[in-house]
Amino acid sequence: MFGELFKLVARVDLLHVPYRNSFLPDLLSEQVQVQVVFGPISQSLKLIRAGKLRALVVTPATRQATLPDVPTVAEFLRGYEAAPGYGIVAPKDTPGEIIDKLNHETNAVDGAAG
Repeated sequence: MFGELFKLVARVDLLHVPYRNSFLPDLLSEQVQVQVVFGPISQSLKLIRAGKLRALVVTPATRQATLPDVPTVAEFLRGYEAAPGYGIVAPKDTPGEIIDKLNHETNAVDGAAG
């Protein structure tokens, strides 16, 4: 989705190649010829720090503490911002008291974050 948003805002043509698992093995072994990949920092950070991948930009509105010298897309492309979103899921038959506890603890962390 982040790449598709980039295509729209930048008005460029990129080919989306979906991967069922990680794209990293094929990228590192040069099994695929790519010009750009949108992927989670967490998957790439060790490889970036090892010099095997080059971080060009990050997609959130602010620079990231893990890669402070890497600019945001918005620094070059006005109107672009994409931050990852996460959800908490549980099996459909999870007991209500467990759901209530998860909800309570999640709200407590969210409130503490500010």
